[in-house]
Amino acid sequence: MSANCEKALIAKLKTVSAVTSLTSTRIYPRIAPEGTGREGFIVVRRMPSGTNRHRLNGHCPLVNSMVMVACCGATYLDSRNIAEAVQEAGLFDGGTWGGVDVTCMEIQDDYDESEIGQMADEIGRPIEALVFEMVYEEVA
Repeated sequence: MSANCEKALIAKLKTVSAVTSLTSTRIYPRIAPEGTGREGFIVVRRMPSGTNRHRLNGHCPLVNSMVMVACCGATYLDSRNIAEAVQEAGLFDGGTWGGVDVTCMEIQDDYDESEIGQMADEIGRPIEALVFEMVYEEVA
């Protein structure tokens, strides 16, 4: 289930005080609920990606997914501050987050940027987006 990567990242971010001091527990999968206020929040969304090199032989339990973290504040500067807190959240070494074993994460510069514009339009406020490649063990 691709939602496992979103679930894991949300669970991790909710444990990082630098993030929750800016967003409280307003960290959502896929899209923020209608009526989300002007306070800061984060949306985590799995992005479409190409062939999963870790599962090509059909025997490896690891999944590799591209995940966008859209940091949303009342202003663009607020959004940047949330993004900086996410970048410093200790994501790159992996761990067990929300019951999902995350092997590693890596920030990506090569992705379809139209996803960011689409999300900004859906949210209707300034966002600072981070895109990660996430390697994790798929669970049933």
